[in-house]
Amino acid sequence: MLEDAVTGDGIAEYAVKCDEELNTAEVIENHELRCKIGVKPVKTLEYLILDFSIHRQDANVAEEVMRG
Repeated sequence: MLEDAVTGDGIAEYAVKCDEELNTAEVIENHELRCKIGVKPVKTLEYLILDFSIHRQDANVAEEVMRG
């Protein structure tokens, strides 16, 4: 998703951290996923809106997102 924004001139650069430092055994046991996302927009940004959804293990996530 962010790569599309980079090629579409919305974001100049981004970084994502989603590793074992953020997702400790306790976090995983609580059924959580923790990530840090940083973005550098091409222009001044007042709002950043990201929509996330959770899907079943057998779902086609790309298809679900594009439909939805």
